[in-house]
Amino acid sequence: MKPHLLRQFTLPLITAIIVLLFLRLSQNYEERHKAVEAAYISETSVNLSDETEVSTLTNVLLINNYMQNKADAEFAARHIIGQLQSGKKIEAFGDFAKRAWQIPATVIDSIGSPLYRERLAMSRNKIECDSLYDAVSSRHLSDEVVVDARYQGCINVTIERKNPNANILQR
Repeated sequence: MKPHLLRQFTLPLITAIIVLLFLRLSQNYEERHKAVEAAYISETSVNLSDETEVSTLTNVLLINNYMQNKADAEFAARHIIGQLQSGKKIEAFGDFAKRAWQIPATVIDSIGSPLYRERLAMSRNKIECDSLYDAVSSRHLSDEVVVDARYQGCINVTIERKNPNANILQR
């Protein structure tokens, strides 16, 4: 008879314990949930989805000092929202540092903001791909390279374009 009584009270007792623990968990996180709601209302935080408006994300970038200039913030916001609308998902904040979320140089060249153009120019300068590099194309290079007299040999260079529409970095 005792095993039958034990079975009758075990399930309700475990259920009551689990309900009490979930209520305590909810109470512990209540302040955090209120803070998040307040941040959404004051537009200092945003839930990134394909329905997020560019103006809202622009304000968040400016208010939180991720960007100093409205044009730069709007350019970044348009890119992020465009990527979200194309189906890309964000798992963590660190995803923005990954290659999939980087803005292509061709986009920066055509419609980029001043900050992004400056950063692109610095990046190209670091890899020695500046305006001088743009001026030199493969048809101006000779087929033979003169080597210092101390060394013997000849270097033959052949340049072949696989994609004529490729930008300079892809070539």
